[in-house]
Amino acid sequence: FARSALLPEFGARPGSRTLSPGTAIARVGGGRTARHLGPVFAETHEGALTLVDAIVRSEQGPWLLDAVHSQEDFLRGLTEMGAG
Repeated sequence: FARSALLPEFGARPGSRTLSPGTAIARVGGGRTARHLGPVFAETHEGALTLVDAIVRSEQGPWLLDAVHSQEDFLRGLTEMGAG
């Protein structure tokens, strides 16, 4: 499933923003029932978790997080943070 056409469209929506501190990058945008966080790109799962934590702490939820099943360390970290 190619996201190349979706990412620019999501980024152009009102209330959407891209955050890129350090070596991680994430898109945050509004949704019908929750704020949408993702995709998240980072060199390490720790970097991704740090960025997600900072975003979630800086804005009101609820949240819908775009996570890939194959990223086990990232998913485990989210669960440990209480996101599961």
